[in-house]
Amino acid sequence: MKRAIRSGAIPAVLAVLLGGLPGQGEGLQKPAQPDVAERLVAEMLAAEQRLRSVRIELSTASHFPGDTDIVTAGTLHVLRGEQPKRRVAVRMEFGNGLVATMDSVETDGGVTIYKDDPAFGEVFLRVPPAIVTDLRWAGEVLDRSDLPGMRDARADAPLGSALLDGLRREFALAPSERAERGGERGTWLAGKRRPGIGEADAELPLADRVELFVRASDHALLEVKQFRGDEVILAIDVAALVVDADIPETTWRLDGRGQTLREIEKYVPLWSQIQDVIRQAERKLAPADAPEGAEPPPESLRPSKRGK
Repeated sequence: MKRAIRSGAIPAVLAVLLGGLPGQGEGLQKPAQPDVAERLVAEMLAAEQRLRSVRIELSTASHFPGDTDIVTAGTLHVLRGEQPKRRVAVRMEFGNGLVATMDSVETDGGVTIYKDDPAFGEVFLRVPPAIVTDLRWAGEVLDRSDLPGMRDARADAPLGSALLDGLRREFALAPSERAERGGERGTWLAGKRRPGIGEADAELPLADRVELFVRASDHALLEVKQFRGDEVILAIDVAALVVDADIPETTWRLDGRGQTLREIEKYVPLWSQIQDVIRQAERKLAPADAPEGAEPPPESLRPSKRGK
């Protein structure tokens, strides 16, 4: 399951819990000639640069090998500017009936998290800014986005440019005859998997074709379906996407649902995972030929250790 999640079977708006983007595996090659999908990505990127805020509501349905199904519902708030903020709320329902929820707020004061899962129950946590900085660094070194504070590609590209860019490299996309979705004008793209792309990853239910919709009014990617034969193995549906609306200040105040706020160091399950990931990043950057006992170069250390 971890491999399926890391490979992007679940969309990036859930990155705080799951991480990954479809179509960003190794070996993806850029199409040789400009096409409609490439033009749409450029338009989306330009529109994303102008955004000051965005609110997204979406749902996903994913099917993994072994009859493992995951249905999610998520809401993302992003505020840009001098004091950027982000809130991600997610509810995940597994095929066996288990349910997990997670709600997190990231500001310049760090990350606050409420989570409730079948394994550990409810918990209310705070990750201080220094640890958030370390995690963001580690996420970039290891190309991960599944822990609090790591980069969230959907928050960075809220209209879906990164997702579409990955899909166009993985599938040979072309416009279809349809030109609207639910009464809204836009572009439908569809295509089959490019030969040789992703075929070595036998652990995933590899889609052989995809179809998606980009809304014309704001260049937002609102729907994606990946198919294996006639079966939908991944469906992403954006129910609402609103740009540049005022976000109430109360959005950035997280309710602990009666739980006492704990510092992350006192919550062993997540703290151990955070430390392991940061150490992995340090080991990856450490010189292989360094003499035993030598001080590691500053650039191989987590940001909070540099200069100490």
